[in-house]
Amino acid sequence: LERAARPAPEDRSSALEFGQALAAIAGKLPLPEPIETLQAKRFEEVIEQREQERTGELQRPVFDEAAAVDKPVTVVSTPSGVTIADDTGSQPLVIASPTEVKRHRTVWMIGVLIAVTVAGVLAFQTLFTTSHVVPDVAGMQQAEALNVLAPFKWNVVVTAQRSEGSAAGTVLGTDPEAGADLAEGSTLTMFVSEGEPLATLPDLTGVPEADAIAQLETLGLVPNVVRADNEDIPAGAVISWVVPEQPSIVAGGEVLRGTGIDVTVSNGPAMRDVPLIVGMTLEQAQAALAELRLTLLETPPSKSNAAAQGLIGAQSPPPGEKVARDSQVAYSISLGPDLVALPNIIGNNISIVEPRLTEAGFVVGKVTGRQQNKLRKALVGGQEVGNGDEIPRGSTIDLVFP
Repeated sequence: LERAARPAPEDRSSALEFGQALAAIAGKLPLPEPIETLQAKRFEEVIEQREQERTGELQRPVFDEAAAVDKPVTVVSTPSGVTIADDTGSQPLVIASPTEVKRHRTVWMIGVLIAVTVAGVLAFQTLFTTSHVVPDVAGMQQAEALNVLAPFKWNVVVTAQRSEGSAAGTVLGTDPEAGADLAEGSTLTMFVSEGEPLATLPDLTGVPEADAIAQLETLGLVPNVVRADNEDIPAGAVISWVVPEQPSIVAGGEVLRGTGIDVTVSNGPAMRDVPLIVGMTLEQAQAALAELRLTLLETPPSKSNAAAQGLIGAQSPPPGEKVARDSQVAYSISLGPDLVALPNIIGNNISIVEPRLTEAGFVVGKVTGRQQNKLRKALVGGQEVGNGDEIPRGSTIDLVFP
């Protein structure tokens, strides 16, 4: 039908070819219901039948010859035909020219041919479009599924989406679903997995460590905890977090499940090394401890061999010990050196010398010479001292025997 309707005569099929084509498809079409055949009837029989069917008698035109004898007649010739009119006021008679009749007949034939062609194309598409059952390609890799679908001549559109428990590149399903009939040339949508759903990163800053780890593990992420001192974030809370593979990503961003997250948890403020304040004035000691956010705790004044009178002569904890921020350092103001008279040790045996020095608050230092002899002299810092000399308590006494 399509070929028979082509505009160029040389492209159309011959009458024989057209008949053969119709005969070829006739066997594939369902047989039509039989139609009533025409029977030859005389004109009088038709008139009689119409009267029986009460359709009314045939109306024949009535021509008044007497009225039209002397009426003038006007004849007008145009390209489309001849028009004849009189003065009676009746409808003029138009006689179409042979050319106009032929033109109308040609237009009518073209219209009929177009209608037949369109009907034939629609019938061809309806009767001869092949359909196939959609196969089940779920679980296949994308390339394998495309190979399976290729013979069916569908327009396959691949749509990527994420799905729980699916590997990237795996076919999740199709639309229409497997088992449905789909005509060739139709669109088949194939859904292919991009992998597991992405996890949305929460903001963990300031969150307690246990809660932060629980949130990450629930999202399928892997926390890696490191610890650091922090002056502002309390101990046990998250200072910061970062995705090592995507350092610029922030809360609300999406990452693959299984991604590692470095979480820095606060140890609280750093420990402080206690400074040496012995020998300082009270103002100097306050300034030194304020920088470390430590405070002073006053204790009663006492004698001190480490500082002059009026200066800080003692402290606790001692210098170098580590304490927490905001800890207190006890101090006492010196009342001057704590002097003690050297006991009677010169000229005595070692067995007498050592106990006397210890009881007086001294420390026995280096012992030289024969200890079975009597003590010849005592030294403090290399300087010789004698019995009864005032010496700072706690001094180290070196002993020299002959």
